[in-house]
Amino acid sequence: MALLLAALLVCWIILLVGSLLIDFGGRTRRNRIPLTARMAMSVVLAVAALVLCRTEMAGTTLADYGLLVFLGMTFGLVGDLVMAKVIPTPNRVIFGMLAFGVGHLCYIAAFIGLGQGIDQSFAVGLAASWLVYSLVSALLWYTLIRQPARGRALNVGTLVYALLLASMGAAAMALALQDVRLLPLALGGLLFIASDMFVGSELMRGTSFRSIG
Repeated sequence: MALLLAALLVCWIILLVGSLLIDFGGRTRRNRIPLTARMAMSVVLAVAALVLCRTEMAGTTLADYGLLVFLGMTFGLVGDLVMAKVIPTPNRVIFGMLAFGVGHLCYIAAFIGLGQGIDQSFAVGLAASWLVYSLVSALLWYTLIRQPARGRALNVGTLVYALLLASMGAAAMALALQDVRLLPLALGGLLFIASDMFVGSELMRGTSFRSIG
């Protein structure tokens, strides 16, 4: 299975680097990586999570963690497909946030379950991280995303999503505070928050960020 995981990693890297270096068609002013390649990269990540869940983590204390992460990746893939309009919905922003939100709930459950098994003091780090992450995310939402002209539903929805995203990042950081080997997980949470703040600003305010996409 290690070979399969390595092959999936190589495939993902080829899709990313190849699409950035070579124009295979489908590039837009906003996205250098064409839609097909972006969706393929999401599929590869979900498949990799499934492989880990069904092989390396199956039958171990990490089985539940692996399953929840796989489910999170799967809902993330659905969210990508919705936002890219591959899966048609009445409102891609709302339905995309719903899909990503369910995925984040899966990640939060996975991280909390893992943290409780590492150390009893995990709850203290989780509470402290959650407070900091929530305050910062709410401030970023107000500064970058809030747009009264887009209506109450979208503004409330994006705020709730920002706080849910903050909770995921906080849980990842709480894990890193318990075990330094999990710092990459915390970094991933921070990058996820930053990325979605930029996307939210673009969707809600029409902001254009140079070199993004």
